[in-house]
Amino acid sequence: AYIHSLSAGGTKFVLDTIVTAFDRDAADQFGYHIKVDGNYMAIAATTDENDSLGNFIGGGKGSIYTYELIGNTWVYTDKLSASDAASNDRLGESLDLEGDYIVAGATGTDTDEAGLNPIINNGAVYVFKRNSNGQWIQTAKVVEPVRQDNDWFGYTCDISNGNLLVGAFN
Repeated sequence: AYIHSLSAGGTKFVLDTIVTAFDRDAADQFGYHIKVDGNYMAIAATTDENDSLGNFIGGGKGSIYTYELIGNTWVYTDKLSASDAASNDRLGESLDLEGDYIVAGATGTDTDEAGLNPIINNGAVYVFKRNSNGQWIQTAKVVEPVRQDNDWFGYTCDISNGNLLVGAFN
């Protein structure tokens, strides 16, 4: 991800920082979505294969990388995965960050809130909350009330003033 700062004269943007994933792979699509709120940044890698410990989960599971601005430097803080991550879930297909919350769509997710009852590419939105220790913890998996094949729930998502807005492709 390339971070540009507005020049002193305010006439152009100048490359300031390049942020990369510690475990990047060319096929991860790191930077698919980037969201910043204050001193926090979330970056999606929708086709990442590994969890935060480096364990292979499956191609296309997706991950969210989090960073904190400390001084003038973006410092890596965490790599987020869905609690029920599976191949082709594509976590980070959509992404938003507001305050202590990150919401990320995973359009290829097949299972319901409990990780059961698979329906092909039904989709979901995962909610992560930053706790008092600064760690991002998954607090919810949101699925549509009437689930159907290939709905791609989570194609878009937004969090604003305590409201989660979710779009589906179909």
